[in-house]
Amino acid sequence: MPDGSPAPPRYLGLPRTRAGRLALLAPVVLIGGAMVPMLIVQVTGRGGDDWPTALTALAFAALIGGGIGAVACAALAVRAVLQGERSLLLLVPVAAGAVAITFALGEVLGPH
Repeated sequence: MPDGSPAPPRYLGLPRTRAGRLALLAPVVLIGGAMVPMLIVQVTGRGGDDWPTALTALAFAALIGGGIGAVACAALAVRAVLQGERSLLLLVPVAAGAVAITFALGEVLGPH
């Protein structure tokens, strides 16, 4: 703005803050972590029960890392909103973090 006043918030644009832009990686991290076990199945042609221990550990690490990354990005999105960010795109990382938390709670609390 030429008069020195702050620019109005952009609800439909990309986030202006660094934390907000970094938080947009949440879906990529979550989907990337979930794709590793599927890629292992495609490469080996065997289901999870027939995998060697190393592949099972890799799959669990990818799933857990993707979930933790999504929750961290959701926290960054909330932090950006608390700092004044108003982009509606930050609902995406919050939703990805909620999906990760819901899935983890379902795995822990649900009977198998």
